[in-house]
Amino acid sequence: MSYARISIVGTVTVHLNVNLRSGSNFYSVTNIKELLSALGTRRSETPKQGDHGVEGSLSYYGPRFLPFEGEIHGTSVAQRITLEQNLRKCLALPRSQSLTGNDGYKLIQITTEDGLSLQTYAKIIDMPEFTLFAEGKSTLSRFRFAMIAEDPFLYAQSLSETTGPEASYSSTFTLQDGSLMALQDGNLPALQESLVYGLSVENEGTTGTPPVITIYGPTADPVVTNETTGKTMDLTGLTLLADERVEIDTASYSITKFDSSDVETDVSAYLSSDSQWIFLEPGVNELNLLDSTPGTLEAEITVSFRNAYV
Repeated sequence: MSYARISIVGTVTVHLNVNLRSGSNFYSVTNIKELLSALGTRRSETPKQGDHGVEGSLSYYGPRFLPFEGEIHGTSVAQRITLEQNLRKCLALPRSQSLTGNDGYKLIQITTEDGLSLQTYAKIIDMPEFTLFAEGKSTLSRFRFAMIAEDPFLYAQSLSETTGPEASYSSTFTLQDGSLMALQDGNLPALQESLVYGLSVENEGTTGTPPVITIYGPTADPVVTNETTGKTMDLTGLTLLADERVEIDTASYSITKFDSSDVETDVSAYLSSDSQWIFLEPGVNELNLLDSTPGTLEAEITVSFRNAYV
C-alpha cells in the first residue's frame, strides 16, 4: 500500500508515515485526506437594499490549516518519549523571533500517494498533545497538533527554469485569398508580420503560479507579455546594460535591478499603470520579451517557477 509521506524540517526533522513496520520507531498520520484538503475561501457580502440576496465580493482562498492527527510507535518507552520530544523540538517557536530572520515557519515537504513532491511553509498554532493508548501499550501514544500556512497553495519541491531569447517579428508574403488564381488576376501578395515567441513554459499544477521573470541586458524599454493570458508588464524607461539584469518577482510584487556588481535597486516605479502582474496558468504559457530595438536581438529572458496546486 502507498502512503503519503510528510517531512517537517525544524531544529530536528521529523518524518511522518515513513518506515511503517513492526519493530521500528515511527510516526503515522491517520487523517491524511483531511490534512491535505482543509482549504477554505473568504469573501465579503453586502445585503441588497429592498431585494433578496446579497452582493458579494470576489472570492479568495484563506490560509491553509494543517490539522495533524496520528500515532507514535516506539520500540520502548524511552524511544516513544524521545519521539514525542523530537516532535516538540521540531515544531517549537523560536525564543527570539524576527520577520527578517527566524519567524517560526517550518518547511513542510509532502510526497503524495500518487508520487507528487510538494511543499509549503507553515508554523505551529496548537502544540502537540499526547495521549497514551490503553494500559499495557506504554510504547504507543496518539498525537494531535495544528499548523497554519499563510500561502494556501502547495508548490512543487523542484524548481523549473526556462531561458529564451528576445522575441522577434518575421515577415511573410501571403496571397489575399490564398490562391494562385488571385495572383494571376493581378492581386499582389500581402506582407504580414508574425511574432516569434521567446519561450514556452508549462505549469503542470492545478492553479496559477507566480514566476520570477529575469531579463538580461542589454535592452531598453523591455516589455514582457504572457500571450496565453494576454497579461503584459511594461517597463518603458528602464535601460539595462550588458551584464545587468532585472528580476520581476510576481509572488512578492517586486521588481529589482542588479548592476554588473550585483548592487540592487528597486525599479518598481518603471512598471506602467496599465500593466498586470504575470502568472503562469495551468498548461503551456507562451511568453515573449520585446524592447525598443526589435531589430537588435541581444536580451534574454529566464522564467523560474514551481508548479502550484490547490
